[in-house]
Amino acid sequence: MVVSEVVADGKPVRFVHHDDRLHVDLPRPSEAGAAWSFALSYRGTPATGLQIGNNRYGDRGFFSNDWPDLARKLLATIDHPSMKSRAAMQ
Repeated sequence: MVVSEVVADGKPVRFVHHDDRLHVDLPRPSEAGAAWSFALSYRGTPATGLQIGNNRYGDRGFFSNDWPDLARKLLATIDHPSMKSRAAMQ
């Protein structure tokens, strides 16, 4: 996947996308309690985590591998166990 644009609070910002990491130059210093809004434009075919292809009937299909560490391969997200919420087991 290739990031082509990053927008912070409605304005384009400089960024570097290298080795599956995205580094963004913030338009102003970060402050405690501040809220930010980011929008990313990206394209490409996910390396893993989302399989796209034809099923046995020839119809196009999508299959998501729900491994807990693969979301970063198809979504612009932090995908680390320290960032996960707890789920109630029933």
